[in-house]
Amino acid sequence: MRSPKPRSISSTQLNRERRLTGILKHAKKCETIVIDCPPFLGIHITNALAAADEVVIPIETDYLAFLALEPLITTLREVEQEINPKQKHFCILPTKHHKRTDHTRSILAEIREALPGHVLEALIPYSVRPQG
Repeated sequence: MRSPKPRSISSTQLNRERRLTGILKHAKKCETIVIDCPPFLGIHITNALAAADEVVIPIETDYLAFLALEPLITTLREVEQEINPKQKHFCILPTKHHKRTDHTRSILAEIREALPGHVLEALIPYSVRPQG
């Protein structure tokens, strides 16, 4: 009985966090590229952060979204230190903001307090208008 050959792990498998960066090197003609990611931490977010020069983080002015912000910012800073030191700036874009409710105003204040200088003044208001 022959033993199977050991499988070698390619450098692309080891550097999976940099795959998107490699792909985007071929898009030099573009001035701006927008990368939209699912709202959970994983390889998609890590790849996007590794490839990004600037990051805009849309966040609902809601308590649960606020709780999810800390691990995202931690990941962003880790990627900046370990993979992408050229990443210069990130900003927070508050979305689904109900300007009349105390809850969303207090969450917005907490976000601004937690990340001074990173929260945009522009707010995306909550809308109940039908889409389409």
